[in-house]
Amino acid sequence: VYDVNLLLVKLLCNQVKKNNLISVVTCSMNRDEFIFENIKSTNKLINLNEHIIIDWTSTPKIIDEYSQANRKSKIVRVDKEKNWWLSRAYNFGFHLANSEYILKLDVDTTINFDEINKLDLEGINYLNFTIDKNGYGNFIVRKEILNEINGFNEYIFDWGYDDKDLHTRILNYLGEDLE
Repeated sequence: VYDVNLLLVKLLCNQVKKNNLISVVTCSMNRDEFIFENIKSTNKLINLNEHIIIDWTSTPKIIDEYSQANRKSKIVRVDKEKNWWLSRAYNFGFHLANSEYILKLDVDTTINFDEINKLDLEGINYLNFTIDKNGYGNFIVRKEILNEINGFNEYIFDWGYDDKDLHTRILNYLGEDLE
């Protein structure tokens, strides 16, 4: 007896081009109540190469068992940081990513893998997932674009404006009109 859905996923995975792989990057400091569902939600992404979770000096540390929700996830711990530095944490995760595409996913967010799996990544340079043009924190972008614009502005220490700043710089780089 074969699970047709599982067989279809395996066939599609074999057809995925190497350059269409996605690295999911999630960062957390002391927000482990969300991390298991976040990791689990990426489990059925067809193009998933890896899910990197940056544990930025959480106390207690994010437990390794959470990574069992997705065999492609790995927890990378950053120790001895006194303050939460979101922009630096994400830039570190982007640096570690080994795929052409990066899906930046906030720790308190889960994805609809069916919708992500429908995307034709070949035609995407940058795709932001917002609600009524609010919140620019979750997006897919080609890693080369992040490299060209040097990722998040690390002079922005807290959260909120960092996403808007990155969004604006990506659109400027791509020559797109700002909303």
